[in-house]
Amino acid sequence: MDPLAVTVVVVVVVVMALVGLLALRRHRTRGAERTEHLQERFGPEYDRAVADADDAPQAEARLARTEKRRAELDVRPLTAASRDRRMQEWASVQTMFVDGPVEAVDGADRLVADVMAERGYPTGGVEDKLSMLATDHAETVEHYRTAEGYRERFRSGEGSTEDLRRAFVEYRRLFDVLVEDVAGGTAGGDSRGRGEHVAAPDEVDLREPTSARTDDTGRPRP
Repeated sequence: MDPLAVTVVVVVVVVMALVGLLALRRHRTRGAERTEHLQERFGPEYDRAVADADDAPQAEARLARTEKRRAELDVRPLTAASRDRRMQEWASVQTMFVDGPVEAVDGADRLVADVMAERGYPTGGVEDKLSMLATDHAETVEHYRTAEGYRERFRSGEGSTEDLRRAFVEYRRLFDVLVEDVAGGTAGGDSRGRGEHVAAPDEVDLREPTSARTDDTGRPRP
């Protein structure tokens, strides 16, 4: 073969190899940037998605679809009046716990769903709620999972009123996050101060129901 032709072939091969390496590097860089972005956006939910999927790319593709769907939603803050109304509704649900813990926890779950719907989040199944919440409140989604876990434990007959109390507190933490943003600015002390005071999660004293604190004659247990 002519030496010049050999040189040309070698140059072409080298150039193609370099182009391939550059393309591979760009692909890896974009992949690393996407991974970093999704990890930052979804927090602990990213690790959960990867653990539940066959591989990381599959999990990332699903999270990217979730992010795209979230961008199409019209999620909005509550009005100040709506926030006050929801806080009062929570206070009513909380007072139910002493004598009706099951009903109170069910009420807390419904109220969280109502606030999500009012703000524009989807409220289909639990996983649908979790996936959308994770795009905005990655660190808070675990409260929902924990609450559902305690609730399911009680339903299965393995739990106790203490599990319901813990579920209620977790729902409250999620509720606080959902009602925090108010149109015109983030709610502060003034908004919380209007209307009836509702205890913060760490302040909540959810005692056992009356039936658990009395004997068969209705007298208080020692």
